[in-house]
Amino acid sequence: MNQFPHDSNLTMNILLEVLVESKDHLAKALYLQLDNCFRENKNRFLLSLMALLIQLDIFEEIYVNFLPVGHTHENVDQMFSKISVGLKRANAYTVEDLISIIESSYTPAIKVALSTKMLNIKEWLIPHMHRNFKGHSRPHNFRFRKVDGKAYMQYREWCTDPWHPLPRDGVETPGLLCLMTIPNIDKPPEWVVPSLVKLDVDGLLGAFQMVSPTE
Repeated sequence: MNQFPHDSNLTMNILLEVLVESKDHLAKALYLQLDNCFRENKNRFLLSLMALLIQLDIFEEIYVNFLPVGHTHENVDQMFSKISVGLKRANAYTVEDLISIIESSYTPAIKVALSTKMLNIKEWLIPHMHRNFKGHSRPHNFRFRKVDGKAYMQYREWCTDPWHPLPRDGVETPGLLCLMTIPNIDKPPEWVVPSLVKLDVDGLLGAFQMVSPTE
């Protein structure tokens, strides 16, 4: 309901919630396919979180793939199109109505979660991130692995390209470091303070205002 910014914190919180929910069934490798949006997905915060998941041995490998411009339609869009159809057929006057419509609009039923709190993972990561973090807007593929006890990131523009950084003088380069130090997981991030500044209260009231029919 716009009480939290739609930025990388939102993406990272949702991802961690799903991983915690699936903690007993996690594989050795994580594959993420994300929209090529810098504000929510393609940024140094999300990439640093991937490096942290490798450093903490949550996964052995992580692959993050961003969809190219003009080719962003995929199978998950079918689910969202069904939600759109469901909302055109029924009015959602409350949050409970909205959840019910979403759940019943697709088979198998969609699991809906209401975000009422959010960790400020961005601010938690910043003191530990590499200061020279740049050039990540162009590649579409990223790979994270641990080499000699450290989590490294490799990148390439397309899936047919070799992984970078390329070998130097015949010596393979393990990759780039996203994190200079490792955050203390015993001291979790602070909570994001919710704000209703962007909530259009007047617009909501107008939508529910009863208007007398004209004669």
